Amino acid sequence: LVFGKYTPPQAKVEPLYPKGLRVSIP
Repeated sequence: LVFGKYTPPQAKVEPLYPKGLRVSIP
């Protein structure tokens, strides 16, 4: 839930979710 809120609304998209999450971690 932490990273879920940390990611922007754009990354919420299914295709962008995996890419945004990966970039959000580092």
